[in-house]
Amino acid sequence: MTMRKIVVSRGHGGGFGLSEAGVLRMRQLGSIHALDATLIGEYWPSPSARRKRERHEYSKDSTDPGCPRDDSILIQVLEEDFDAHKGEGSWMEIVEIPLDVEWEIDDYDGAEWIAEKHRRW
Repeated sequence: MTMRKIVVSRGHGGGFGLSEAGVLRMRQLGSIHALDATLIGEYWPSPSARRKRERHEYSKDSTDPGCPRDDSILIQVLEEDFDAHKGEGSWMEIVEIPLDVEWEIDDYDGAEWIAEKHRRW
């Protein structure tokens, strides 16, 4: 049976995100989605020493690359070096489901899971 890989967030409040190294690796591999992601250093192109210190001490190094969770480049980057490429505070997992399943990501309080699409009223 052919399987599809999907990235989900497993942590409450941890969210989904890649490290700067993860986004840069996606760009290296040609991801158009990662080109649209704004990294902290790009947001403040000439940050003051204070801003650099605050970023290092207080902010999370985590960026959502804005791509589908089954994106082949996203999966490749996480499989290459999961710990280096996941964002700080991100608790993610790669889940495999059958290729023919229509799926969606459901969540509660930041923890996500894969669900089959069904009709809802």
